[in-house]
Order: sequence, then C-alpha cells, then structure tokens
Amino acid sequence: MPHDRTSILSSIISNDCSVDEAMGEIRDWLAEQNLPCLRHPHGFYVALLARDDDEEWRFHLWPKEQRIITGMPAFIHTHDCHVASRVLAGRLTNITYEAIEVPIGGAPLYRVGYSADRYLGDTKNWIEKLVTCSPEM
Repeated sequence: MPHDRTSILSSIISNDCSVDEAMGEIRDWLAEQNLPCLRHPHGFYVALLARDDDEEWRFHLWPKEQRIITGMPAFIHTHDCHVASRVLAGRLTNITYEAIEVPIGGAPLYRVGYSADRYLGDTKNWIEKLVTCSPEM
C-alpha cells in the first residue's frame, strides 16, 4: 500500500487491507509525517490523520493496560458531528442515551470546549457542568 493519505484512508475505510497492513501503514505514516497526536482525557491516544472543511479523520489507539483518566469526570460522551468508525482490532460498543434532567440523583452532564485547535500542544480545554440527568436507553 502506498504511503499517501488518500490511498491509506481509502484502503482502511473500504476494508481493502488486512488489520496488520492497516496498522503497519498507519504506524509508518505517523512516524514519517510527524502528525499531531494527543492523549484524550479518557486515556487513549488520538492522532489527526486528515482534516478539511467537511470532515476529520482520526486514529484512536487504546492502550492494552489500564487507561489513565484525567480531567474528565464522565465516561459517557457525545460528539458535535456525525461519527463513523472502523475498528481495526478489538471491539466498540455504541449505546445511544437520552439524557433526562432529574432534580436528585443522576449524574452530571458536561460540555467540553477548546480555546483553539485541540491538536496544538498549548491549547487549553474547558469543561462546564450543564445539568444533572439520568440516562435512558
């Protein structure tokens, strides 16, 4: 497989390569291109593979050992855009919740934002508690 962004991403999303080939290509490409990477507050690593006005491609690497969670009090989260995933190894469970505000009990619902491009090393994030809610599946 060639080491250019379009070919690599097309092969991965269309399942035209094996998991080992995809992982090897991504590893080599990340090393060659020195792409921005950060550690998510939920303890996995995120590398920005491509971004334009219409879409963003990210590679998430979850450690085999226990994750270190920092600065994020809730494990359930959402995104402000449509997300499509291809799992190369392991598994992903996607559960859709409806958050119902409750006066007592429940758990806090948070909003997270960034002061600038989240992939820049000195960008700060902010977290805001919105309401206390109970998840309904």
